[in-house]
Amino acid sequence: PKCHLKWLATVANECKDKKGGALLSTLHMLVQHGDPKVREWLTPLLTAASAPFYSILSEWLERGTLNDPHMEFFISADNETIVNNFWHRKYSLRESMRPSFISQAQANMVLTTGKS
Repeated sequence: PKCHLKWLATVANECKDKKGGALLSTLHMLVQHGDPKVREWLTPLLTAASAPFYSILSEWLERGTLNDPHMEFFISADNETIVNNFWHRKYSLRESMRPSFISQAQANMVLTTGKS
């Protein structure tokens, strides 16, 4: 109905020009809306949008490999890093892509775990 169209327009407007973790943060914020019907309608959207994020996260945590061709993940790789700086400089946090539901401490743990 009309309410769905209104929320669809809101989602489209809020998510315009966003990708990766920034997009997930926006969708997460919208899901937190007080109306249970809005939450019910938007939760599957957040779940579907999160699938690539969790795929990259799993690969990073389990294998230490970063497969992020669109630069949407909150960890970035510097492929120009020289060998003697590899541990400290090869991988770093990309704050603009850290989803709001991942704390700074959690992000640091994820970074360290994947590097190990």
